[in-house]
Amino acid sequence: MARILIYVYLFLLGYGLSWAGRHRMAIKPGGKGEIGFEAVHLAVLVTAAAITFALPPMTSYQGLPSLAYAAFTALTVSLVIYGLKPLRLEHQDRQSRDVAERSRLSSAKWPQSVAWGAGHGLAIIYITSIAQYMFP
Repeated sequence: MARILIYVYLFLLGYGLSWAGRHRMAIKPGGKGEIGFEAVHLAVLVTAAAITFALPPMTSYQGLPSLAYAAFTALTVSLVIYGLKPLRLEHQDRQSRDVAERSRLSSAKWPQSVAWGAGHGLAIIYITSIAQYMFP
């Protein structure tokens, strides 16, 4: 079961990395498509955090479980920073067209990105520490 969770986690990490490149997609900012993708991203982030929390007990605490719990903490911090704000945003047509407000929102996403990257980086290090036990 732990192997399956590792594969699922790697798939979720790949999805998260592709979601980070969403600015190249032809999606209207603030539109229903973007809000839908952000809702899926939140679900993926919660699932990835749950997997990093569940892996140490499933592997009998082999490797460095403190890395998994640090990754869980960083992913949870990322989730808290990100919040459910994208789900509460109104459609762009209903909002004022103030460009400064939009750019201020997009420039304030760096703390979430740093926590997200740190969490996934720690999780990858943890997975490599248990790889010798999981994949003989």
